[in-house]
Amino acid sequence: MNNASYLTHAEYARWEWTAENGLLGAMYQNRASFVVTNTALRFRREILPRQAFEIHSFLQAIDERNIWIHQTFRGATDDNNSGRKGRILAQVLVQAVIVQNRKVIPPSNMLSWVGVPKEMADALVWKETIANSEDAAAAAATATNNSMFLLQQFKNLDEAFRKEASLDDERLVSSKET
Repeated sequence: MNNASYLTHAEYARWEWTAENGLLGAMYQNRASFVVTNTALRFRREILPRQAFEIHSFLQAIDERNIWIHQTFRGATDDNNSGRKGRILAQVLVQAVIVQNRKVIPPSNMLSWVGVPKEMADALVWKETIANSEDAAAAAATATNNSMFLLQQFKNLDEAFRKEASLDDERLVSSKET
């Protein structure tokens, strides 16, 4: 499968995921939409033509502005009897915002539209103190903390990209002035 196809399939899977859990209808009713602001994609193993695969999508975390969706491409069959059915073939991490009336709204609003209890929404709130823990190995001991550690690394990469772009902007402006 072509590298760009992974992102296309991931997007289709997010549409299906929102339709299945009621978010699509709720967003349509409330005239809101997802806007992807950042994506990271890791290829682990090639997906061959006509190879069956599944995409699993999970709402990983939220904060006052962003949502993070973690998606895994998994092999759907064990073609060569290796015992590796369900093995992760690729991973996608998506950061997005919810836009309503051309303004970014808190993701907790979106979750309330589909009846997610406040306690459950609160459990999804980004826990930066865990992600930044000095004892990262201990913090990564549980699946939740490991996910937060992954998200912190994603945020660090986003900050590095932003810094690079800002420095480049400054370079371009200063070269125009001379």
